[in-house]
Amino acid sequence: MLREKYSFATWVYAIYRALNNAGIDGDDVMRAAQFDYASLTSKAQQIPKKSLIKIWQEAERASGNDAFSLSILEHVSDPYVTALITSAQSSKSIQKALDLLLRYYRVVISDALISATTNDTLDISIAHCDHTKTVPYQEVDIAFGMIAKHGSVLPFQEVTPLSVELIRAQPTNHKAYKDYFGCPVIFGAQVNIIRFPKYVLEQEIPSASPMLSTHVQAYLSEQLMCDSALTFARNVEKVLTDMLPNGTPKLRDVASKLNLSERTLQRKLQQHDLNFSSMLRQTRLILARQYLKQSPCSIDQVADQLGFTETGNFIRFFKQQTGETPLSFAK
Repeated sequence: MLREKYSFATWVYAIYRALNNAGIDGDDVMRAAQFDYASLTSKAQQIPKKSLIKIWQEAERASGNDAFSLSILEHVSDPYVTALITSAQSSKSIQKALDLLLRYYRVVISDALISATTNDTLDISIAHCDHTKTVPYQEVDIAFGMIAKHGSVLPFQEVTPLSVELIRAQPTNHKAYKDYFGCPVIFGAQVNIIRFPKYVLEQEIPSASPMLSTHVQAYLSEQLMCDSALTFARNVEKVLTDMLPNGTPKLRDVASKLNLSERTLQRKLQQHDLNFSSMLRQTRLILARQYLKQSPCSIDQVADQLGFTETGNFIRFFKQQTGETPLSFAK
């Protein structure tokens, strides 16, 4: 989420292992990408995003496979990824696992926005934090690939995605996508979406472990707090949470609470690739879910706590974001 884009070295390690596993000299690919692989000291090390993209390009060239990103999934070995998967496996239900994914995915994907909506289906989408940009298709492949690989086997009965829609143009090796996801894959779409049957949200997870879930969540929360950009975002979210019961917060009001000028706050948001309106919307949605499920508040009271002047505005907002009415969600 830093203005100068960085990614984690864990993906470089995975690419290197996948190349060698395919009989391709990983060192040659790294040299072709002008990247010093020997300089890596840990999987958590940050590297310039432009360097990672160049490595991806050279790996695809060397392998002759423009779906190469799907082949690295079995080679990903990272404590943050493992913790994210474990948090899902130890959750009580798919809904809880999804909630944790949406809360903690930023420990492994730094500048993307993952969201979920439910209408007739469960749609999980991934987009760039800056709406004028797109997430590199390799990162989309990894994110959706991991969701399909690990999410589909969480319930008693394995669940296959209904469809996958990708912004990227159709690759030469498009068959690899259908083989991997086991469903229709549409290329050249407007948004990146992986779609599941809505009923999966209600399914329980047999490996659920409340104690393990609490432990892993504490670990993931700690990792998020180590990121200065995320710390800043959480400070803004806290102010928004505190101010919402008094009405919709304005940028200048939040800046005042943070002891910043409005211009300084706007600059900091831009530096961290954050958008005030998006943060306000996301904070309201997270709180709405919590209030509706965990408190005895009426719909009118929840709307008031979230700063809506009219309950009807809250109902429209919630349905637009989730595909459900607050009443149906609370049941």
